[in-house]
Amino acid sequence: MLPEVLPTVDPELGALVHGELDRHGVKVQTRSTVTRISRSANGRGRLRVDGLGSDQGALGWDVDLVLVVVGVRPDTDLLANAGAQVGARGAVAVDDSMATGLPHVWAAGDCVVTHHRLLGVTYLPLGTTAHKQGRVAGEMLSAAKPDSLAASAPKSSRCSISSPPAPGFVNMKQLLPATHR
Repeated sequence: MLPEVLPTVDPELGALVHGELDRHGVKVQTRSTVTRISRSANGRGRLRVDGLGSDQGALGWDVDLVLVVVGVRPDTDLLANAGAQVGARGAVAVDDSMATGLPHVWAAGDCVVTHHRLLGVTYLPLGTTAHKQGRVAGEMLSAAKPDSLAASAPKSSRCSISSPPAPGFVNMKQLLPATHR
């Protein structure tokens, strides 16, 4: 769907990867959406890929191999239902301190937007980014006053949602109105 392979890296690097794929006879199809993968009518184990181009026109290819690169989607319903704002691609909007805007709730990882020096506020679900976000959130948590903060609960491996006094993870159900628990 995107204009280049590896859109999360510098465009020059993505272009190099694209060029290397072309050099090895790989047909790279960008700005398109796959709608179906099936057995090719011509047989011999080939596959048929049908899709839509950027103009929504029908596209189709008979191929030997399909590489599915779907990325990730942030699972933010719980935070959004608790009142957190969402931003790029449905990720939770956080400020530079990783605060969600909800009282005493910081978040980091694949569920939040990234404040990138070159790209601005965007969605960039990478381990290195999540690590840096977690460090920032941890610094904010350690600086917070423990007597004014909620208790923490076990952590999730998909999205770090922290609430002091100890760096940990808040039970988001505590933030929802009783009618949503």
